[in-house]
Amino acid sequence: MKQGFILNLGKDPTNPKWLKVAYIPPEVKDTSKAIYGVIHESQVSSQCEGF
Repeated sequence: MKQGFILNLGKDPTNPKWLKVAYIPPEVKDTSKAIYGVIHESQVSSQCEGF
């Protein structure tokens, strides 16, 4: 199973509990097609399962 990548782009300066992220789906060959958004810090785990 292919997995995409989520890159942490830093904390949102207006609300530090939210992290700016970029998601690169596994089928994307061009990083300009990354999906940008924010996620709450409670949704983040420091564990890397399956690696």
